[in-house]
Amino acid sequence: MDIAQIKQKIIDDSLLIFKDELIERDFTLSYLPQKANVITGARRTGKTSELRMIARDFIAKGTDKSKICYMTFFEDSFIGSDITVSQIEKAYYEMHPEYYNDNEVVFLFDEIQVLKNWGAGITSLMDRHPVKVILTGSSAKYLSFDIATELRGRALSDHFYPLSFTEFMKFSRTNIEPKEVYSSEEESIIRKMFNLYLERGAYPELANINDKILRNKILSTYFDLMFSRDLIERFDIAKAGELRILMRRILKTSTTPQSLKRLEHSLSSIGYKLSAPTISSYLTMMEEAAIITKVNMFGNEKIQKANPMKCYAVDHALVKYLNEFSSMKGVMEEIIVFSHLQRLNRKIFYYRTSNDYEVDFLLSDEDLTPLLAVQVTDNFPISKEREIRGMYHTMNELDLNEGYILTSDSEEEIREESKTIKVLPIWKFLMHMSNYGK
Repeated sequence: MDIAQIKQKIIDDSLLIFKDELIERDFTLSYLPQKANVITGARRTGKTSELRMIARDFIAKGTDKSKICYMTFFEDSFIGSDITVSQIEKAYYEMHPEYYNDNEVVFLFDEIQVLKNWGAGITSLMDRHPVKVILTGSSAKYLSFDIATELRGRALSDHFYPLSFTEFMKFSRTNIEPKEVYSSEEESIIRKMFNLYLERGAYPELANINDKILRNKILSTYFDLMFSRDLIERFDIAKAGELRILMRRILKTSTTPQSLKRLEHSLSSIGYKLSAPTISSYLTMMEEAAIITKVNMFGNEKIQKANPMKCYAVDHALVKYLNEFSSMKGVMEEIIVFSHLQRLNRKIFYYRTSNDYEVDFLLSDEDLTPLLAVQVTDNFPISKEREIRGMYHTMNELDLNEGYILTSDSEEEIREESKTIKVLPIWKFLMHMSNYGK
């Protein structure tokens, strides 16, 4: 691609910024001089749309459209192309030489990993011009660690998630702000939206698709793409059949405690020979590709290694799709809460008390100081006594004053001395906890 063609692409791609109707997500970036912002995340979560929203936001706040250089590189025609960031820089400043030292210029590159030697090109661009640079990187090629390495520490990385519950409501044209008390009509609407969220999942493309068969076809495509592009191609896997079976097994049993030995025996029983170290390696690959997130038991490294892990799927709809004839309601609710907690920028574990009660989630800081305990249950009226007892034991052992038990419908506050357990419907927790720890 020569300079003239690159100039034409800059012009053509600029039209994409306002091409579609987009809905604002709950996502913000912090900008620092000489640092590129990198948006990473799982496939089909909306990174491309978010990049266009960021471009629109700059324009809405007064940046001239000509100072926005937005380009996409996800087309197959760019794979193996010799186009470089330096050529794009040259083409843009030939078009706009008056902006050579303008600090309002913004470069937004979608799927940057397709370009050759892009890290050196971005670094050089920031060295020569006082610009903002915002990039998206595919989980199939680059992760936060890869990008930080490629840019030699000159990157701020932010993870982009599937739709939160409040974002899902926006996509469904339902805008109800969090408040202490909701009217009966508002609560009815929110509950209806939460049931839709449970049914349809958190992928933006599925939010407004009523047809279950069509949703499952799309989810099947997502699964195949994650398997082929994010695992097989990225990591050059030879044993594709074994990995596919493992990936299905892990997603189907999301939230279930798993040990490597148990997985090894389970796969062996159906004729697939994978050693525990190989399984561990494959699970790490799935986590790097943002297909799953592993959660360990709270404690030091020795405790974590000695106890089973839990694996949480990137979206609860995938779990429902793979367990088509099972309700999976409790599992999906737990995944939804986990996905929400991930946004709070804390370390997440599960916890087991000394007398063998288990709490689903324990949030801590980087020094493993416990901050918050959260239990999810879809059967609270029956399990109430056990859930409360388990939460109190957890709070006493970890010196916590507050804990949450999240339910389908129940709501109450239980106090014992200085300890408070807040029993809340899951939807209300999701509405009110978006700013926890900020």
